[in-house]
Amino acid sequence: MKMSLSNRIEWGLLSILFVSALPRAHAAEYEYPELLVTPLASERLDREAAREREQRWSRYIPLQVSALSTLATAVIYSVDSASRKDPLVHPEALGFVIGGGWLATTLVMSMMYEPYTSGQKEVQAQTGSASGGAKTPRDKLKRERVSEEAITAAARVGQRMAWISVASQAVTSAIMLSNSQTGTLGRNLNIASLVLAVTPLIFRSSWQEISEQQQEYKKKIYAPIAFATAVPEFSGAGKLVPFAGLQFRF
Repeated sequence: MKMSLSNRIEWGLLSILFVSALPRAHAAEYEYPELLVTPLASERLDREAAREREQRWSRYIPLQVSALSTLATAVIYSVDSASRKDPLVHPEALGFVIGGGWLATTLVMSMMYEPYTSGQKEVQAQTGSASGGAKTPRDKLKRERVSEEAITAAARVGQRMAWISVASQAVTSAIMLSNSQTGTLGRNLNIASLVLAVTPLIFRSSWQEISEQQQEYKKKIYAPIAFATAVPEFSGAGKLVPFAGLQFRF
């Protein structure tokens, strides 16, 4: 159906008025989108804190696999001098420091670092109540934002550890590889350790995945709703004109 210029203007004005009115109609209901996320950030934090200790020894496996391969390569170089081009050069010393250092770091963090449990305590300290105990919208909103900050902070730690591990162990493996003899066990293991150095980037930490999932849930609250329908002309002729609406809920 071909629309005249006046009909197009009417359609455009009606669309603008309709879209502008929708947010005001729902302003009270959608004042705090964070409170509409399912599950809430505080609920997710409580759930992950409850099972945090169960996962403490498996959380760092990708980093530990990389560290063990670097450390094993260093051990081979130390006991088999034929694997080195120059017997007087000892690149395996760096392998012991980096590989052993990452193993020690992850073991200590497994025993002591509990970001979700610490975040849960921080939420209770700042809001003065456990999850579900906040009464006013302000208290509820503060609880959700502090919970989200705790989830995001854990993800940042996981991401930084992964990149630092990859950089340090890849450089270490490359240095040892540059002083290796072709066809030796040390060189073959060294190549494997260089490949395994990227393991933390391939198998990301659960902290990062949980944070990304929570952000996806939050994005759905802000998503616009588009729809198409037909409305009567302003002229009162009884004709219907096509109408498209875009509803934003904030």
